[in-house]
Amino acid sequence: MNQYDLIVIGSGPGGYVAAIRAAQLGMSVAVVEKDAVGGTCLNRGCIPTKALLHAGEVLDEMREASKLGLSCENVSYDMAAVYKRRDDVVKKLRGGVEMLLKSNKIDLYRGVGSFVDKNTVSVHGEKGDEQISAKYIIIAVGSEVRNPHFPGIELAVDSDDILEKYLDIPQNVAIAGASVIGVEFASIMKSLGKNVTIIATRDHLIPKTDRDLGEALGREMKKQKIKILYKSRMKEIKKCDDGQLEVFFTTPDGVDSIKTEMLIACIGRSPYLEGLKPENAGVEVKDGKIVVDANLKTAADNIYAIGDCLGGEIQLAHWAEAQGCVVVERILGKEQSYNLDVCPACIYTSPEIANVGLTEEECAAKGIELEVGKYNMAGNGKSMIVGQGGFVKVLFEKSSGKMLGAALFCNRATDIVGELAVCVATGMTREEFLKTIHPHPTVVEGVLEAVEASEGMSIHTAKVGR
Repeated sequence: MNQYDLIVIGSGPGGYVAAIRAAQLGMSVAVVEKDAVGGTCLNRGCIPTKALLHAGEVLDEMREASKLGLSCENVSYDMAAVYKRRDDVVKKLRGGVEMLLKSNKIDLYRGVGSFVDKNTVSVHGEKGDEQISAKYIIIAVGSEVRNPHFPGIELAVDSDDILEKYLDIPQNVAIAGASVIGVEFASIMKSLGKNVTIIATRDHLIPKTDRDLGEALGREMKKQKIKILYKSRMKEIKKCDDGQLEVFFTTPDGVDSIKTEMLIACIGRSPYLEGLKPENAGVEVKDGKIVVDANLKTAADNIYAIGDCLGGEIQLAHWAEAQGCVVVERILGKEQSYNLDVCPACIYTSPEIANVGLTEEECAAKGIELEVGKYNMAGNGKSMIVGQGGFVKVLFEKSSGKMLGAALFCNRATDIVGELAVCVATGMTREEFLKTIHPHPTVVEGVLEAVEASEGMSIHTAKVGR
């Protein structure tokens, strides 16, 4: 039996990053992976989604070329070629991860990992069963698509189907779910020229983020001719004689329905624990989730868990990566590198969305008095050049002046939020932030304006009443 300092079960963003960090710090490491290296994010999540979104963005830009004085005629697309590029990007990145594991002398075991006891993992692969052992083990098995059990759900497709298969996309598409996956898919389908309907359970989109972001995105999608059915909850799907689907949903006024050619279920994801046998190692599972303490340690004192298998509202690749590094550092008694209390979130619609830290609603619930700065990006030169508006909002604690949160709905929001994550994580004050000059013309100037607006000093905001 091969013995290691650390076994990592799962090679998604959390798993492979934890393994590499452990190897960098001198540990002997094995990774167990039942499927493709890179996990959901790389193979059927973040990366293929963004590849499709980028294709859609370029397509939209070509359609808008005439507004810039440019000529771009007979704009069209080859869906098979779009899918091929998606797969080429995934394949290249997956190969890169495999190379990183190899270069760090990490042994990769391909197969389903199951606990034998708290130190031993059995790997069931094509060559049969093999047992390996380690002093420490990190569970990083990720999640899977979660579909509700209502009649006719088998008639729908899900995110795995869209992101892994070569599907013919019909003209009329409905999307069940208005969180991150749902709105990103809506953006993809609209860019492809489809008629899109979103079925949303709440009265605004992306309900887990700042309300202003969800409401602004709803208004923007309405301008883009995306139909949104608010306060609607899926009930049943039936196939009609003409081949279409009739989708039934409940509303505050009763039951309603629409007809569509494809329904994409974007309801959510659940931890994937099949075959793991955590009970053999004394690892507690509750409501389908691995239970951990504040240090991400399970009920077994040598076993930790990170990422989506913990469930919860945060299911982000970079969140799992940070957890993986922190767990390794804790195992080795080293100083923790990341502040796990602050994790930025990004949504790749058009304009992009990003937020970090607390929302206004969360601050109100905690009784925190705020000074809020909000800047309309219609006054930002770079935003005007690229043809995207939106806003930047920052939250400062009134008593201390520290930045507690930020919300962005603008071009390049997903890049800019990194700066604001640093501010929130380090407790930067408004006074400290305003010491830094921001370059012109850039979108990030809008952040400076929002911070200035929190004390009524935004240069490029007109005074009300004049």
